[in-house]
Amino acid sequence: MQIGIRRFGIVVIGALAGLVGCSAGLRKSLDVSTPYEKIVAAGQAPHEVWEIRSATPVDQILDLNPGQILVSTLRGEIYAIGMADGRRVSRIWQPFKRPLRIVKLDNSDSKALLYSPYDKKLFAFELGSTRVIWKRRLINSGQRTVVNQDTLWMLGARRQLIGLSRATGKTLVRRPLPHKVLWGIGSNAQQFYYLRPDGVFCFTDRELQVVRQIALGTTREVRVRTDRQQIQIADSGGRLWVIDPHQLRICWQRTFSQPVFAPTLCAAGVIIVAQADGLIHGLNYSDGNELWSYQGEGLCNAEMTVCGDVLIIPFARGRVVALRASDGGFLWEIQTEHVLRSVFPVVNGLITLERGNTIRYWKFGDEP
Repeated sequence: MQIGIRRFGIVVIGALAGLVGCSAGLRKSLDVSTPYEKIVAAGQAPHEVWEIRSATPVDQILDLNPGQILVSTLRGEIYAIGMADGRRVSRIWQPFKRPLRIVKLDNSDSKALLYSPYDKKLFAFELGSTRVIWKRRLINSGQRTVVNQDTLWMLGARRQLIGLSRATGKTLVRRPLPHKVLWGIGSNAQQFYYLRPDGVFCFTDRELQVVRQIALGTTREVRVRTDRQQIQIADSGGRLWVIDPHQLRICWQRTFSQPVFAPTLCAAGVIIVAQADGLIHGLNYSDGNELWSYQGEGLCNAEMTVCGDVLIIPFARGRVVALRASDGGFLWEIQTEHVLRSVFPVVNGLITLERGNTIRYWKFGDEP
């Protein structure tokens, strides 16, 4: 999931309401908003509004609109919660009786995809009419899905790159990959790129012919962040590489004293790196020089988020700390009751997902 002012693939749920008939669906149509700012006043500590506990293990939390969030569980259940009081505003829907993988597209796309790795089926839905546009059987490796113009690129079984028509779901291209893939696949207008299990980062042309290989020697546990100017690769060996996808070269690299389990984050011209021991580094985007550091308490392995110049960091022991991204200055902190799994930004607030399937809503602004 992207961080910052998060724009999840929220397109999915408006379509889900119309599937499988009223008796099996969510019964109630759910509004899905176009992208909007989630956090609008993060400079002061939020206060707790409500707490609920899910009866089944929570897998994902997505935002639908300013007033509702979506919860999906490891049992394949999907339901919506109202932000005002934490109560469920739709019935529980379990379309496949097994876990689902939501394939998120950008918010401007007119379709949403839902994939069942157990049933090996991919469904496409039209948002406006909430009807199934196409469905097909597909064995997917579980890696990234990339949208490039009118083609949906997915890594299939047997080291294949499959290009599907976003309009019809038909296979447009099926090409064998020259290597096994540890992380992938990324794409821009000219090329694909991926990381091999032996730690070699590969760039290919659109025909999958390798044009550049960079031997990094990463561990098999990596976190990759991409933007238009950089590809940032951090691994459990405590190393960070920053690659220029246009010049196909390493811009700079750093080695830290502890593993890096959380994805990096960019904010205010600073790359944020979280060591496993809670030491947070703010690095210059261009050359990697350290601008500031902050020592947190306990493990930091969950995704960070940012709103403007406010960096929000979740620590596994239950603390959520906010710093200024530009200089690392301390702003505020809150403490949850349980071990913290992740933090999700919503409109003017945060959702924390804690051990024991506890979901808690924290709101910025004056307390009631």
